[in-house]
Parts: sequence; C-alpha cells; structure tokens
Amino acid sequence: MKEFHSFRLDTVNHRLWGGQERVSLTPKAFDLLRYLVEHGDRLVTRNGLIGRCPRNAVVLIEQFRRRYNEHRPHSSLGYRTPIEARWASILREKNEKTRSEMSPALSL
Repeated sequence: MKEFHSFRLDTVNHRLWGGQERVSLTPKAFDLLRYLVEHGDRLVTRNGLIGRCPRNAVVLIEQFRRRYNEHRPHSSLGYRTPIEARWASILREKNEKTRSEMSPALSL
C-alpha cells in the first residue's frame, strides 16, 4: 500500500482509494499512477513516460490530468470540483445581474 496526500494506492488489488471512496481507474491509468508514485522521489518527465509506455502514455497522462485537476474537489474551491465552482460562479453572476436589473424598478 502506497500513500500520498489523501490517497492510498493498493498495488496488490490494483485499487486507488481517496479517503474512504474507491477511485475508478482503468488498468493502464492505474499502472501509470503506480509508476509515478513509485518514482515520486525523482522527476518523471513526460518524455520519460512516453519512453516507458509509448503507445498510450500521452492519452493516459491527459486523462489523469483531467481527472485530477477537473473532477476532484479542491480545498481552494471550498472542496468543490472546478466544474461545481464554475457553475456556482455563473449562477452567482446571473443572480447579481437579475438583482441589479430589478433594483431600479424597486426604487420607483
């Protein structure tokens, strides 16, 4: 079992856990993550990964980047995903715009 941040990587059963929840990964994405975790003490370059698994490395790197950056909650966003934070921002802007458009009518 390898631990990093709030994740646990079970290399025996090929599972990734984020807290108490199991994170779904394809077998190739799991292998890529395991490689990154096992080599966490050194710089792993994109070219190094492509050299290690050339056929799918670029696709896997992009899928992992998207999942890690876009679909997981971020503490800086109030533990919301970036998508949830963006929608909250859009709704807040829309509500503010509606209020500002209604304000002149209310003051008459």
